[in-house]
Amino acid sequence: MPIREIRGESSLPTPAPVAIIRPSGAEPWVLSAGFNGVGGLYGTPSPDHLCVVALPDRVVWVEARTGNHIDLGLTPVRVAGNVDHGLLLIGDWHGITAIGADGIRWESAIPEVEDLHITRSDGDRIYYRGMTWNGTEVLGSVDSATGDQ
Repeated sequence: MPIREIRGESSLPTPAPVAIIRPSGAEPWVLSAGFNGVGGLYGTPSPDHLCVVALPDRVVWVEARTGNHIDLGLTPVRVAGNVDHGLLLIGDWHGITAIGADGIRWESAIPEVEDLHITRSDGDRIYYRGMTWNGTEVLGSVDSATGDQ
């Protein structure tokens, strides 16, 4: 079984086996990573990629065949799927990022909202809630295909 290694920065631990990944329709492989901890492993719309939420604040897009990876620069608060549109949704403090089969499809900033959470995804809309700086709750939605509000 092939091992795909993700090295951390110099302050992070030496890579060690984290999980055996068994994607649908593809050969299994071992994820070996130098993270402080793994907060979640998420399948993506592509069986050739895996989304890893590394603690405390890192989201990594991993290519299964090579182990090549991209740090997406997100601090995840909530991860959800949108099966209708083939998306993996990552909500961070100020926006939603949609990942499709080929990587990031769109990013939607939600201005003046903090502590953003994806609450549900129904057909063509992705719903969220968050708080303004003064504690007022904000409810809203974005288009599943484009990220537009």
